[in-house]
Amino acid sequence: MDTRFLDLKNKNVVITGGAGFLGGQISGAFLKQGSKVFVLDLKKPKGKFTYFKTDITSEINLKKVLAILKKKNIKIDILINCAAKDHVPSKKNENKNKLSLENFSEKVWKEDLDIGLTGSLLTTKIFGSYMAQKKNGIILNISSDLGIIAPNQNIYKKANFIKPISYSVVKHGIIGLTKYTA
Repeated sequence: MDTRFLDLKNKNVVITGGAGFLGGQISGAFLKQGSKVFVLDLKKPKGKFTYFKTDITSEINLKKVLAILKKKNIKIDILINCAAKDHVPSKKNENKNKLSLENFSEKVWKEDLDIGLTGSLLTTKIFGSYMAQKKNGIILNISSDLGIIAPNQNIYKKANFIKPISYSVVKHGIIGLTKYTA
């Protein structure tokens, strides 16, 4: 068994979407283990992270972040692709009609796939190539059970909400990206 990653102290961890709910939990867990956490997000996270306000759908922006890390001689030990646009129930209960398949907009579809899939592809390509040059690192892509099974929309009825098609498609695509790059 490879034991290099059992001790996470002083490991350099890049996390996309690290200001989101799940990303924030992951970022916090790595901080508690003594890792140095670099968050790539459009929102600033709470916590003692190194933060890069970055649009992960832009190859130029990601290359700028990598250039900064290289200039500081920072080796990336772990890349976690966690960024996604997750539609959640709102108190106003106005999302259901907008998110139903028959009303789902092409604009939202493209935004969701751009953030969840294109962002993961680009970070894997850019940071993963750097990690491969250093012969070091782990890439962890966050998917969901909804990448394998369809969501049970009945669980959202009380919230007058549905999980949109784009969420399952993105999470399914993440599984494919992971298999391809492995």
